[in-house]
Amino acid sequence: MENIRSFIAVEIPETVKSRLAEARKACQLLDPYTRWVRIEGIHLTLKFLGNIELSQVEPVSDCIHEAVKGVKPFTVKIGGAGVFPNPRYPRVLWIGITEGLEQLSSIYEGLEDGLKGLGFEPESRPFRPHLTLGRFRDGRKAGRALKQEMLEKAAPWEESFTVEGVNLIRSQLRPSGAVYTVLKECPLSD
Repeated sequence: MENIRSFIAVEIPETVKSRLAEARKACQLLDPYTRWVRIEGIHLTLKFLGNIELSQVEPVSDCIHEAVKGVKPFTVKIGGAGVFPNPRYPRVLWIGITEGLEQLSSIYEGLEDGLKGLGFEPESRPFRPHLTLGRFRDGRKAGRALKQEMLEKAAPWEESFTVEGVNLIRSQLRPSGAVYTVLKECPLSD
C-alpha cells in the first residue's frame, strides 16, 4: 500500500507570499544560522498528518468537509513575528495571525474531532496558527544572534486575505525541497 506524506492547510495567496519573500530577504541578512522556508511552500497548516495510506485520502477529505461545514469565507490578517519555543532557544521564526483566529480554531477543533475517529492522535500542544518563515539550524547560536531587529524585519506590515477553502496536501520530499500537490480541495460554504 502506498503511503502519502500529507497535511491539511489553507493556501496563501501570491500577494501575501511576495510580502513574505521581502521579509525573508531582509531577515537573511541578519542571521547566518537560519534555514529559510521556500516561499512557494508556505501554507497555513492546520494539521500535519504524516504518512497516510492512499485509502485514507477519502475519509480524511470527508473529515475536512465536515469541519468546514457551515463556515463562510472569512478574513485572515497576518502580522507580527515571534519564535518557537522561546527567544532564548529559538527553533522556528514565524509570522503571526491577528484576525480570523476564531474561525481557524473552529475548523481545527472539527478536524481534531473527526480525525480522532480515523485513528489520528490529537495534537498535544495548543493550536497556534502561524506561517513559518525560517528554522534556526542551531538554537543556541540563533538565540545569541536573535535580535529584536529580526522580529521587526520579519513582519513590519499587516496583510489580509480571504480564506475560501481548506485543502488536503501531499508533501513529497526531494533533495531540491518539498513538492506540494493538492489532493483534495474543500471549499467553505457561501
